[in-house]
Amino acid sequence: EDRYVFYEDPAEFVHDERYALKVTYWKDSAAWDRRDGRVQYPVSYTLLQALYISALRSVWHLPALPETTNQGPSLSKIACQRLATAMARALASPTSEFRVPMPSSANSPPTSQSSSLFGVGRDSVGPLTGVTSDAAHMLWFLQPGDISDSDVATLQWAVGEWLETPIGVRSLFKDTTQAVTQQ
Repeated sequence: EDRYVFYEDPAEFVHDERYALKVTYWKDSAAWDRRDGRVQYPVSYTLLQALYISALRSVWHLPALPETTNQGPSLSKIACQRLATAMARALASPTSEFRVPMPSSANSPPTSQSSSLFGVGRDSVGPLTGVTSDAAHMLWFLQPGDISDSDVATLQWAVGEWLETPIGVRSLFKDTTQAVTQQ
């Protein structure tokens, strides 16, 4: 499954130890559960995995690309669809590196739901923890059936439990936010 996970790694892609930013996606201020706020590469993010799945599926609509090719590894429509399917399976797997244990809560999720959540991602140290809106955002990029109904139910419960406010949805669970501001 690791072969179908999108990773960022400056050593591999730009031949350097790190990027200029501590974190290289929309929450680029800091990794709240890392001592200096920097992720340790290589890193994979749940939201970016879903975004790349969607991007690969969108290739089908590009008129200039061939459906197939016999010229070795190349960007063909069918190859992109197969890769997107494999990446979706890697994301949804019950043993996926994108999953984190369910945080403790005053309320328990209904028993029909998963015992884990989709976390922020994983770097070479381990999971990037905390309850964030990333998993809810990833649904925009996925298709029905990419993740199980129980995962969708768990996500819906988690958003209501930890992220919902009277005026909207916060991007970080408040306990996680306190850790960010203390760095």
